Amino acid sequence: MKTSQLLFIVLFVLTTVSACKKFEEDDKIQFQSPNKRLTVSTWKITKFTVSGIDSTALKDSVFKDLPFRFFDDKDMAAKNLMLDYVRLGDWELTDDNDLKLTIWEDQAAIIAAHPVDSVIVNQLRLLGGLYHIIKLSDNELKISRADNQDAQIEFKGTKI
Repeated sequence: MKTSQLLFIVLFVLTTVSACKKFEEDDKIQFQSPNKRLTVSTWKITKFTVSGIDSTALKDSVFKDLPFRFFDDKDMAAKNLMLDYVRLGDWELTDDNDLKLTIWEDQAAIIAAHPVDSVIVNQLRLLGGLYHIIKLSDNELKISRADNQDAQIEFKGTKI
C-alpha cells in the first residue's frame, strides 16, 4: 500500500513539474503552464527591436502603451481608442513551446486610430509570425522571431 502511495506521489510531482516549462532566461521554474502565464495578464510592449533599432521609440509607434490580451480561447486582442478589446488575431503554443501569432488584417485596421492609417496597420501586421519564447512569467514575456533572431519583442504584464 505504501509503495503505491509513494508511486502516486512521485508520478504526480513529475507530471506537475514537466508541465511547468522553464524558458531560456526564466529566473526560476514556473508552477503555471505557459498557456496560463500568457492568459493571466494584460500585456504592453516595452521594447520591439529589429537589428538593434527600437520601434517602440518611434514617434508614431502603435506599440507604445497598447494593451494586449491572450485569451483562453486562443484569441489575441488589443485595446482600441474606445478602450474596448478588439480581437486582433489568434495565438498558439506549438509542440516546441514556440509562440505563433496570426494577425487578422481586417481587424488590425479597427485598432488603428483611423482605419485607413496604413502605418499603424502595417506595424500591427509585423506582430504576426512564429516566435521563440525566451522568457515567460506572469509579468514578463520576451520573444524573438524564429526566422530573424535580430527581431525581439519584450512585454510587461499586469495581472488581471
